[in-house]
Amino acid sequence: MIRFIINPSAGKHKNLKLLEKDIKKLFPESEIIYTKYAGHAKELALEASQKNYGTVIAVGGDGTINEVTQGLVNSKTALGIIPCGSGNGFARLINMPLKDSLKCLEIIKQNHTKKIDVGQVNKEYFLNVAGFGLDAIVAHKFAKSKRRGKLPYFQIGAKEFFNFKAEKYTLTFTDGTQKTLAPLCLVFANGTQYGSNFFIAPNARLDDGLLDMVVVKPTNIFKMLLGLPNFLKDGLSPVKLTETKKIKDVKIIGKAPFYYHIDGEPRICESSKLEIKILPLALKIVF
Repeated sequence: MIRFIINPSAGKHKNLKLLEKDIKKLFPESEIIYTKYAGHAKELALEASQKNYGTVIAVGGDGTINEVTQGLVNSKTALGIIPCGSGNGFARLINMPLKDSLKCLEIIKQNHTKKIDVGQVNKEYFLNVAGFGLDAIVAHKFAKSKRRGKLPYFQIGAKEFFNFKAEKYTLTFTDGTQKTLAPLCLVFANGTQYGSNFFIAPNARLDDGLLDMVVVKPTNIFKMLLGLPNFLKDGLSPVKLTETKKIKDVKIIGKAPFYYHIDGEPRICESSKLEIKILPLALKIVF
Protein backbone atom coordinates (compact mmCIF):
# COMPACT_ATOMS: atom_id res chain seq x y z
CA MET A 1 0.00 0.00 0.00
CA ILE A 2 1.21 3.51 -0.83
CA ARG A 3 0.16 6.70 0.95
CA PHE A 4 0.73 10.12 -0.62
CA ILE A 5 0.96 12.90 1.97
CA ILE A 6 0.48 16.26 0.28
CA ASN A 7 1.14 19.67 1.77
CA PRO A 8 -1.62 21.81 0.18
CA SER A 9 0.64 24.85 0.50
CA ALA A 10 3.38 23.17 -1.54
CA GLY A 11 5.06 26.21 -3.00
CA LYS A 12 6.15 25.18 -6.46
CA HIS A 13 3.34 22.92 -7.58
CA LYS A 14 0.84 25.06 -9.45
CA ASN A 15 -1.80 22.38 -9.94
CA LEU A 16 -2.19 19.82 -7.19
CA LYS A 17 -5.42 18.56 -8.76
CA LEU A 18 -3.51 17.60 -11.89
CA LEU A 19 -0.94 15.83 -9.71
CA GLU A 20 -3.75 14.00 -7.93
CA LYS A 21 -5.11 12.87 -11.31
CA ASP A 22 -1.68 11.52 -12.31
CA ILE A 23 -1.35 9.71 -8.98
CA LYS A 24 -4.71 7.99 -9.42
CA LYS A 25 -3.75 6.96 -12.93
CA LEU A 26 -0.39 5.42 -11.99
CA PHE A 27 -1.29 4.28 -8.46
CA PRO A 28 -5.04 3.53 -8.50
CA GLU A 29 -4.94 1.68 -5.16
CA SER A 30 -3.03 4.39 -3.29
CA GLU A 31 -4.23 6.80 -0.60
CA ILE A 32 -4.00 10.56 -1.04
CA ILE A 33 -4.19 12.68 2.10
CA TYR A 34 -3.70 16.45 2.41
CA THR A 35 -2.14 17.78 5.60
CA LYS A 36 -4.28 20.05 7.73
CA TYR A 37 -1.88 21.42 10.36
CA ALA A 38 1.73 21.49 11.46
CA GLY A 39 2.79 18.01 12.56
CA HIS A 40 0.01 16.28 10.64
CA ALA A 41 2.45 14.81 8.09
CA LYS A 42 4.40 13.12 10.89
CA GLU A 43 1.22 11.62 12.33
CA LEU A 44 0.13 10.30 8.93
CA ALA A 45 3.55 8.83 8.21
CA LEU A 46 3.78 7.18 11.63
CA GLU A 47 0.33 5.66 11.18
CA ALA A 48 1.34 4.28 7.78
CA SER A 49 4.55 2.75 9.15
CA GLN A 50 2.67 1.14 12.03
CA LYS A 51 0.31 -0.43 9.49
CA ASN A 52 3.31 -1.67 7.46
CA TYR A 53 2.60 0.38 4.34
CA GLY A 54 5.20 -0.23 1.66
CA THR A 55 5.84 3.43 0.84
CA VAL A 56 4.89 6.92 1.97
CA ILE A 57 5.36 9.73 -0.53
CA ALA A 58 5.95 13.24 0.79
CA VAL A 59 4.72 15.96 -1.57
CA GLY A 60 6.10 19.33 -0.52
CA GLY A 61 9.28 21.10 0.47
CA ASP A 62 12.11 20.10 2.79
CA GLY A 63 9.92 20.82 5.83
CA THR A 64 7.23 18.39 4.69
CA ILE A 65 9.84 15.75 3.87
CA ASN A 66 11.39 16.21 7.31
CA GLU A 67 8.00 15.78 9.01
CA VAL A 68 7.28 12.57 7.11
CA THR A 69 10.75 11.28 7.98
CA GLN A 70 9.96 11.62 11.69
CA GLY A 71 7.35 8.89 11.30
CA LEU A 72 9.36 6.48 9.16
CA VAL A 73 12.82 6.14 10.75
CA ASN A 74 13.65 2.55 11.77
CA SER A 75 10.54 1.19 10.07
CA LYS A 76 10.04 -1.03 7.02
CA THR A 77 8.16 1.72 5.18
CA ALA A 78 10.10 3.55 2.46
CA LEU A 79 10.14 7.31 1.92
CA GLY A 80 9.50 8.69 -1.54
CA ILE A 81 9.32 12.36 -2.46
CA ILE A 82 7.83 14.72 -4.99
CA PRO A 83 9.68 18.01 -4.37
CA CYS A 84 7.62 21.19 -4.39
CA GLY A 85 9.64 23.50 -2.15
CA SER A 86 12.02 26.40 -2.64
CA GLY A 87 15.34 24.78 -1.70
CA ASN A 88 14.64 21.08 -2.37
CA GLY A 89 17.92 20.04 -0.78
CA PHE A 90 17.11 16.36 -0.29
CA ALA A 91 15.56 16.01 -3.75
CA ARG A 92 18.79 17.30 -5.27
CA LEU A 93 20.80 14.81 -3.21
CA ILE A 94 18.93 11.81 -4.60
CA ASN A 95 18.54 13.30 -8.11
CA MET A 96 14.75 13.54 -8.13
CA PRO A 97 13.36 15.81 -10.89
CA LEU A 98 12.50 19.24 -9.48
CA LYS A 99 10.03 20.44 -12.10
CA ASP A 100 8.41 17.27 -13.39
CA SER A 101 6.09 15.56 -10.91
CA LEU A 102 5.00 13.01 -13.51
CA LYS A 103 8.62 11.94 -13.94
CA CYS A 104 8.88 11.64 -10.15
CA LEU A 105 5.84 9.37 -10.14
CA GLU A 106 7.38 7.21 -12.85
CA ILE A 107 10.56 6.87 -10.76
CA ILE A 108 8.51 5.97 -7.69
CA LYS A 109 6.61 3.39 -9.78
CA GLN A 110 9.90 1.56 -10.47
CA ASN A 111 10.29 1.15 -6.68
CA HIS A 112 14.08 1.17 -6.54
CA THR A 113 15.00 1.47 -2.86
CA LYS A 114 18.07 1.77 -0.68
CA LYS A 115 18.84 2.51 2.96
CA ILE A 116 20.46 5.74 4.08
CA ASP A 117 21.72 7.24 7.32
CA VAL A 118 19.64 9.65 9.38
CA GLY A 119 20.90 12.38 11.69
CA GLN A 120 19.33 12.88 15.10
CA VAL A 121 19.18 15.91 17.40
CA ASN A 122 17.84 14.74 20.76
CA LYS A 123 14.61 13.00 19.70
CA GLU A 124 14.19 14.57 16.26
CA TYR A 125 15.62 13.36 12.95
CA PHE A 126 17.15 15.14 9.99
CA LEU A 127 18.07 13.96 6.51
CA ASN A 128 20.23 16.80 5.30
CA VAL A 129 21.71 19.23 7.82
CA ALA A 130 21.27 20.50 11.35
CA GLY A 131 22.87 23.81 12.22
CA PHE A 132 23.67 26.37 14.89
CA GLY A 133 24.66 30.01 14.66
CA LEU A 134 23.92 32.28 11.71
CA ASP A 135 22.13 29.67 9.58
CA ALA A 136 19.83 28.85 12.51
CA ILE A 137 18.93 32.52 12.95
CA VAL A 138 18.28 32.82 9.22
CA ALA A 139 16.05 29.72 9.37
CA HIS A 140 13.97 31.35 12.12
CA LYS A 141 13.66 34.64 10.24
CA PHE A 142 12.87 32.90 6.95
CA ALA A 143 10.13 30.80 8.59
CA LYS A 144 8.39 34.01 9.70
CA SER A 145 8.69 35.62 6.27
CA LYS A 146 5.86 35.38 3.75
CA ARG A 147 8.34 35.36 0.87
CA ARG A 148 9.89 32.14 -0.43
CA GLY A 149 12.76 31.29 -2.74
CA LYS A 150 16.50 31.85 -2.95
CA LEU A 151 16.53 35.66 -3.07
CA PRO A 152 14.59 36.32 0.18
CA TYR A 153 16.69 33.68 1.96
CA PHE A 154 19.99 35.29 0.94
CA GLN A 155 18.64 38.78 1.68
CA ILE A 156 17.83 37.69 5.24
CA GLY A 157 21.25 36.02 5.49
CA ALA A 158 23.06 39.16 4.38
CA LYS A 159 21.19 41.33 6.86
CA GLU A 160 21.74 38.94 9.77
CA PHE A 161 25.45 38.58 8.94
CA PHE A 162 26.07 42.21 9.93
CA ASN A 163 24.07 41.85 13.16
CA PHE A 164 25.46 38.48 14.17
CA LYS A 165 27.29 37.91 17.45
CA ALA A 166 28.92 34.50 17.81
CA GLU A 167 27.84 32.37 20.77
CA LYS A 168 30.09 29.86 22.50
CA TYR A 169 29.38 26.14 22.37
CA THR A 170 31.20 23.38 24.26
CA LEU A 171 31.39 20.12 22.33
CA THR A 172 32.12 16.72 23.88
CA PHE A 173 32.93 13.94 21.42
CA THR A 174 32.56 10.17 21.72
CA ASP A 175 36.18 9.70 22.86
CA GLY A 176 35.72 12.21 25.68
CA THR A 177 37.66 15.08 24.09
CA GLN A 178 36.17 18.56 24.37
CA LYS A 179 36.31 21.66 22.23
CA THR A 180 34.91 25.16 22.73
CA LEU A 181 33.85 27.09 19.65
CA ALA A 182 32.33 30.46 18.82
CA PRO A 183 31.53 29.89 15.12
CA LEU A 184 29.68 31.84 12.50
CA CYS A 185 27.92 28.55 11.74
CA LEU A 186 28.24 25.06 13.22
CA VAL A 187 26.73 22.52 10.87
CA PHE A 188 26.20 18.77 11.14
CA ALA A 189 25.71 17.40 7.65
CA ASN A 190 24.37 14.05 6.57
CA GLY A 191 23.89 15.38 3.04
CA THR A 192 26.02 17.77 1.03
CA GLN A 193 23.90 20.90 0.77
CA TYR A 194 21.29 23.14 2.35
CA GLY A 195 19.38 23.29 -0.93
CA SER A 196 19.47 25.40 -4.10
CA ASN A 197 22.93 23.90 -4.78
CA PHE A 198 24.47 25.74 -1.81
CA PHE A 199 27.03 23.15 -0.66
CA ILE A 200 28.15 23.15 2.95
CA ALA A 201 29.67 19.62 3.07
CA PRO A 202 30.59 18.51 -0.47
CA ASN A 203 32.23 15.29 0.78
CA ALA A 204 29.33 14.14 2.95
CA ARG A 205 27.66 10.84 2.09
CA LEU A 206 24.19 9.57 2.94
CA ASP A 207 25.35 6.04 3.72
CA ASP A 208 28.81 6.29 5.32
CA GLY A 209 27.66 6.08 8.95
CA LEU A 210 29.15 9.51 9.71
CA LEU A 211 28.18 13.17 10.00
CA ASP A 212 30.35 15.93 8.58
CA MET A 213 30.79 18.53 11.31
CA VAL A 214 31.47 21.80 9.51
CA VAL A 215 32.72 24.86 11.36
CA VAL A 216 32.34 28.15 9.50
CA LYS A 217 34.73 30.58 11.12
CA PRO A 218 33.74 34.18 11.94
CA THR A 219 35.14 36.51 9.33
CA ASN A 220 34.71 39.94 7.78
CA ILE A 221 32.48 40.69 4.82
CA PHE A 222 35.40 40.84 2.35
CA LYS A 223 36.65 37.33 3.14
CA MET A 224 33.07 36.07 3.20
CA LEU A 225 32.43 37.39 -0.31
CA LEU A 226 35.71 35.93 -1.56
CA GLY A 227 35.01 32.53 0.01
CA LEU A 228 31.32 32.37 -0.89
CA PRO A 229 31.90 30.80 -4.34
CA ASN A 230 33.27 27.68 -2.63
CA PHE A 231 29.76 26.95 -1.36
CA LEU A 232 28.49 26.94 -4.93
CA LYS A 233 31.36 24.89 -6.37
CA ASP A 234 34.06 23.43 -4.14
CA GLY A 235 37.52 24.85 -4.76
CA LEU A 236 36.36 27.79 -6.86
CA SER A 237 37.99 30.33 -4.50
CA PRO A 238 41.32 29.98 -2.63
CA VAL A 239 39.72 31.53 0.47
CA LYS A 240 38.47 28.67 2.68
CA LEU A 241 35.98 29.53 5.39
CA THR A 242 35.31 26.07 6.78
CA GLU A 243 36.88 23.22 8.74
CA THR A 244 35.33 19.75 8.52
CA LYS A 245 35.55 16.73 10.82
CA LYS A 246 33.85 13.34 10.47
CA ILE A 247 31.97 12.33 13.63
CA LYS A 248 29.42 9.83 14.91
CA ASP A 249 28.20 11.52 18.06
CA VAL A 250 28.65 14.81 19.91
CA LYS A 251 27.10 16.50 22.93
CA ILE A 252 26.69 20.27 22.76
CA ILE A 253 26.27 22.75 25.60
CA GLY A 254 25.38 26.35 24.87
CA LYS A 255 23.90 29.31 26.67
CA ALA A 256 20.15 28.65 26.78
CA PRO A 257 17.99 29.45 25.06
CA PHE A 258 19.72 29.16 21.69
CA TYR A 259 18.55 28.65 18.13
CA TYR A 260 19.24 25.67 15.91
CA HIS A 261 17.55 24.10 12.90
CA ILE A 262 16.91 20.65 11.46
CA ASP A 263 16.64 20.55 7.66
CA GLY A 264 15.90 24.27 7.75
CA GLU A 265 13.07 23.91 10.28
CA PRO A 266 13.66 26.32 13.20
CA ARG A 267 14.03 25.04 16.74
CA ILE A 268 14.93 26.53 20.15
CA CYS A 269 16.96 24.68 22.78
CA GLU A 270 15.65 25.65 26.22
CA SER A 271 17.75 23.22 28.27
CA SER A 272 21.24 24.29 27.07
CA LYS A 273 22.14 20.67 26.16
CA LEU A 274 21.76 18.75 22.91
CA GLU A 275 23.06 15.43 21.62
CA ILE A 276 23.64 14.96 17.91
CA LYS A 277 24.34 11.56 16.38
CA ILE A 278 24.11 9.50 13.23
CA LEU A 279 21.77 6.52 12.85
CA PRO A 280 23.35 4.30 10.18
CA LEU A 281 21.04 3.02 7.45
CA ALA A 282 17.94 3.85 9.49
CA LEU A 283 15.66 4.89 6.61
CA LYS A 284 14.64 3.24 3.37
CA ILE A 285 14.12 5.64 0.45
CA VAL A 286 12.78 5.38 -3.10
CA PHE A 287 15.10 6.97 -5.65
